[in-house]
Amino acid sequence: MNLRSTVLQLLTEDRLRAQILRFLISGGTNTIATYLYFLAIYWTFDTPFWAFTISFVLGIMTSYLLNLKFTFQQRHKTKKMLAFPAIYLFHYLLGLSLFKLWLHIGIAAEIAFLLNAMLLAPIVFLLMRFILRDRPAANPPC
Repeated sequence: MNLRSTVLQLLTEDRLRAQILRFLISGGTNTIATYLYFLAIYWTFDTPFWAFTISFVLGIMTSYLLNLKFTFQQRHKTKKMLAFPAIYLFHYLLGLSLFKLWLHIGIAAEIAFLLNAMLLAPIVFLLMRFILRDRPAANPPC
C-alpha cells in the first residue's frame, strides 16, 4: 500500500479520525502560508507584534474556507461564519500572551510563532468542530 492510498483510506474511514487528519492537512497548509506572511512582514518592517497580528488575520480567512469545505465538509452558513472569528479571538489572545512570554524568556520570534501553532492546534480543532458541524435539530419533526 502506497502513501497516497493510505491517506485516502484514512480520510474515508472513521469520521472523527478523518476530520482530525483533514484538520492537520488544512492546518499545516494554513500554518505554512501564515508563517510565510509573518516572516515577510517581520523581516520587512521588523515589528514582531504587527507581523503576528496581520499574518494571524490573513490566516483566519484561509482557515475558515479550508475547515468549512475540506475538514468538516459543511456548507457555508452566515451563522457559522460569524461565530468562527470567536474561535480565533480566543486563539489570538491566548497566542499573543504566549508569544510575549516566549519572547520575554528569550525564544526567537521565528520559533515562538511555531510553538504557538503546535500548542494551540488541539484546542482550536475542538472549538472549530463544535462551531462548524451541523447538529441535528433538538426536536425533529415526526
